[in-house]
Amino acid sequence: MTNALKLALPKGRLLEPSLALLRSMGATVSEPATTRKLLVPSSDGTLSVLFVKPADVPVYVESGAADVGITGTDVLRETAADVLEPLALGFGRCRMVVASPAQIAYPALPGGVTPRVATKYPRLTRAFFAETGLGVEVIAVSGSVEVAPLLGLSHWIVDLVDTGRTLRENGLVERAPLLDVGAVVVVNRASQKLRLEEHQATGCSRVECNPGAPPRGQPPPGGFEGLTPSRWLGVTGPAGPRARPLTRAPPAWSSGPPRPAPRYRTRCHDPGPCGETAGPA
Repeated sequence: MTNALKLALPKGRLLEPSLALLRSMGATVSEPATTRKLLVPSSDGTLSVLFVKPADVPVYVESGAADVGITGTDVLRETAADVLEPLALGFGRCRMVVASPAQIAYPALPGGVTPRVATKYPRLTRAFFAETGLGVEVIAVSGSVEVAPLLGLSHWIVDLVDTGRTLRENGLVERAPLLDVGAVVVVNRASQKLRLEEHQATGCSRVECNPGAPPRGQPPPGGFEGLTPSRWLGVTGPAGPRARPLTRAPPAWSSGPPRPAPRYRTRCHDPGPCGETAGPA
């Protein structure tokens, strides 16, 4: 176990599909509810798994405390972690949107009032509204974002949406899309270089063995059956078209001539430090 690759898995909505993926690869791991161990070995001995908060996965991987991790692109873009992002896993899909009560105007409030926007994603929210040229006040919260407009904390929110049921039940409507979200594999840069042979010890990468493999970001046909941990991690190297660095800058949401930078302020309603990222529960 001392030489096993350390894999950081997020607690919450991505945990069960991540464990199912490992089981399909022959690397069964005990669920956190069934053990008190901090590092849980996989059944085949190739991985040592740690269960952490979603927002901590990029931190562990970037620092080298974990060799590899599974996280959502919402958390990854918010933290701007300097990691490799070789593979999209095809589950955990949802979208990040701006939403508000139907009776509250968007994209501008009457009388020149500065809109207040509550969100778990202050960095992405600032970037989006800066790109669109809207001056807003960003209010960082850690949960129950949908209730913020109902209590007068904010005019709009930025949050994740799957079916939209929660928005509808709270009288909110979608106003604008920010980001398509899904689960991805992230890999520590140093580990990718120093332990590549370990990653590939039990077989070549899916891309090298299968010339008909789908493009980056698409799951293999028929799911991940037969994809061993070494083959899965093998897609991270050597550095090339499938081992690309994560872009630090957020995506551009609009085109056209540059607009003057808007003014915005940030308030924090989280017991942790302001700007600390909180992933979805």
